[in-house]
Amino acid sequence: MKLHELDSTFVRRLENWGEYFGGGTGGGPNTSPTYEVCKLLAIRAGKEVQVGFATSNPRPEIDEEDAMIMERHWAMCAYRVPMLDRALIKAHWVHRRDPRAVCRVLKLRFLSWENSLCEAVLRFQRAVELLEGCTSSGNAR
Repeated sequence: MKLHELDSTFVRRLENWGEYFGGGTGGGPNTSPTYEVCKLLAIRAGKEVQVGFATSNPRPEIDEEDAMIMERHWAMCAYRVPMLDRALIKAHWVHRRDPRAVCRVLKLRFLSWENSLCEAVLRFQRAVELLEGCTSSGNAR
């Protein structure tokens, strides 16, 4: 199975969750300290920071409520989803790690990484559907 074959709605929810809890790409843990220092020095010297790329490609809006719901499901499904699956999902969507490094740490074959990630997503999706089914029926009472 390939990543593009997964349910696009659930993948969007995973991406939203990853952006919210992983810090995204701008100013997060992946920003170089040297870049930050140089930017501050330029501002103190009176130079304006040009944001041309950021204005042409605005960051997607994050649905905080859905991200919190996904985080709650993530915490509640710890016994339903195997640890390897949880590590693959979090490494890909939250921490945005290189698949080769993830395979090295988790002792997976690189060629089976995508298939393993897809299977992990499907197991997590089933757990989320089960949890959401329980909460929706509980609200009806």
